[in-house]
Amino acid sequence: MSATINVFMLYLFYGLAFFTIGVAITSKQKRYSKLKIARHLWLLAAFAFIHGLHEWFELYLILQSQENISQQHAYLTWFQYSPQAQVCIPVEMTAGTYAYPNLVRIGIILLSYGFLLAFGLAILSSTRQVLRSISVIIPLLLFIGFAVTIQVADASCQSAEECRFILSRVRNFFGLPAGLISGIALILYSQQVVSISEKGARSLYWCGVSLIVYGVLTGAVPSGVTFTPLGIDVELLRAISGFVILHFLMQAMHIFDIEYHRMLESTLNKLAHSSKLASIGRMAAGVAHQINTPLTNISLGLDMLKKQARITMAPDDPQYSKCMNRIEAIERNLQKAAMVARELLLFSRQKETDFLPLNLNQVIMGACRQVEQQLKGYTVRYQLQKVPPMLGIPWKLEEIYVNLLNNAMDATPPGGTITLVTELDGKTIRSRIIDTGAGIASEHKAMLFDPFFTTKPEGKGTGLGLFICYGIIQMHNGNIAIESSLGKGTTVIMEFPAGDNC
Repeated sequence: MSATINVFMLYLFYGLAFFTIGVAITSKQKRYSKLKIARHLWLLAAFAFIHGLHEWFELYLILQSQENISQQHAYLTWFQYSPQAQVCIPVEMTAGTYAYPNLVRIGIILLSYGFLLAFGLAILSSTRQVLRSISVIIPLLLFIGFAVTIQVADASCQSAEECRFILSRVRNFFGLPAGLISGIALILYSQQVVSISEKGARSLYWCGVSLIVYGVLTGAVPSGVTFTPLGIDVELLRAISGFVILHFLMQAMHIFDIEYHRMLESTLNKLAHSSKLASIGRMAAGVAHQINTPLTNISLGLDMLKKQARITMAPDDPQYSKCMNRIEAIERNLQKAAMVARELLLFSRQKETDFLPLNLNQVIMGACRQVEQQLKGYTVRYQLQKVPPMLGIPWKLEEIYVNLLNNAMDATPPGGTITLVTELDGKTIRSRIIDTGAGIASEHKAMLFDPFFTTKPEGKGTGLGLFICYGIIQMHNGNIAIESSLGKGTTVIMEFPAGDNC
């Protein structure tokens, strides 16, 4: 009786561990998460629910077998307690009475391993692009190997021994690879979330290690094995590893809470920043109009001075040369002031412009043609993936890329590399401009989108370029971020909604 109770408690908590894993995943809010793992966690949850169901089905068969033994109905016996293994194991039954429950056992566990394998391959593909092509080949090879093994052994689940053989091969061909691949995938993916939470990354790492251990215990070690030195059944070790997976997974799920809080904070900051920019824009329009009037008068006055100098002075007169040099210096400074006024007006102008379907790759190439001569001194790499159309204003988007390319060339010494990247992430088109320039100091990052702030030498920039880019990207319902550190170059990341989501 005590052995039966021990087996009952073991399988009860074994199944409970995996069922709780499924609940922990499905109860976590992941709708707004941009983490790649969020899209694939449902596969792990499906594995956990089905695997927990499998263990409880095993428990049901064990209890049923004990009841049948007590009633001396041996023809219905599906399990028998082994004093050597200290567990209930399947035994031979009357023909036709055991096939159905054993086929259900095999089907349930095969389905659960299938979901775990799919989860592991999906995460592995997201961390290593080169592995996407083999994500279909691996399951196919495993299935072929399994089918060939069953065919060679001529096993058809017509006896308890054949059913045990098939179940063992399911564990070998699907349980072990699924555990190993999923564990390795989580270990690799943990490196991508260190920036969000180091604790969460460590938890994902150890969750991956626990999955590898479970994969070995469930796929390489046969059921009913007892580890002699400690006298521990493999089923108990599997249950313990399930609770370890649950522990580290629940710790890792806090990453989504941290990401959500950061997203809220970022949204509030953007709202505050947009409000500030709107106020500045209205002020800039008034200032630009006020500046343009005297600038126009000054320009007219300079033209009159030039004409008067040509009339009253001889070209070979030294005073004529000095006068013309001074007038040209005034004109150069006047042009700089006029350029600032034009950029202020460009930012503040609220034109009603129709959004048109466009291809972002074509916009990028158009911008590159505009600065083609300047780009000749640099190595330009194009990594433009096929992206769907988006809605936008072509000339405004070209202005963004021209501005950012000029910034990249100003920051990168001649001969450096500038890389242009586009890629599709779900319904978002992501574009990056990467340079190998001097980078940006950390104390300057918070001010990059402020008007009149520039890291360029005096006289080289107005400080309105990124300010204007930010406004155009906001007009397109997009986002812009800059990643940089001194001596390591700069990466400008822009995101735009694909299709008609603009």
